[in-house]
Amino acid sequence: LFVFMGYLVERANLIERLLKSLHLATARVPGSLAVATIITCAIFATATGIVGAVVTRQLVAMGAEVWITTRRWGVPPRLSDLAARVRVIRADLNRRVAMRRAVRIARAGIVIHLAGLAQGGADPRRLEAMIRTNTDATRHLLDEALAGGRLRRFVFTGTSSEYGAAPIPFRESQRLRPTTPYGVS
Repeated sequence: LFVFMGYLVERANLIERLLKSLHLATARVPGSLAVATIITCAIFATATGIVGAVVTRQLVAMGAEVWITTRRWGVPPRLSDLAARVRVIRADLNRRVAMRRAVRIARAGIVIHLAGLAQGGADPRRLEAMIRTNTDATRHLLDEALAGGRLRRFVFTGTSSEYGAAPIPFRESQRLRPTTPYGVS
């Protein structure tokens, strides 16, 4: 159902409209695209790559040099029309050497990290894999980006699952109370 919701949101072009609106609304804030991305991810945190594709499109439209990492060869199907305008590095987030190589190749000053493992989020047998991908690999990516010496910004998104059944709206200052392995990770 969650993936289906993501599909409907994508087909209706809601994410792109939301990201553009939020980017305009936060235009006077330093890092406004990053702020808009974080807000968009908090609203539409799906495991289908929709938010990442929208952010990639926005960055390309702004004229940025965009490097993307993927575990598969080539440009993801969702971005196939941008194949000539983005650069792809094949790398697995869980392999620290691959992240070091990706950081070295891209020489990026800004890293927007939207990847994560969400499938099976409530299954306790997935906790170890989720911590390895969502926590440890993220820390390794940040460490490698810092070691590269060019990092100016590192944008990372979380999930509302970190707050469990807390009342909405969530606040970053409130205590985390995850109830699923995904929220823990």
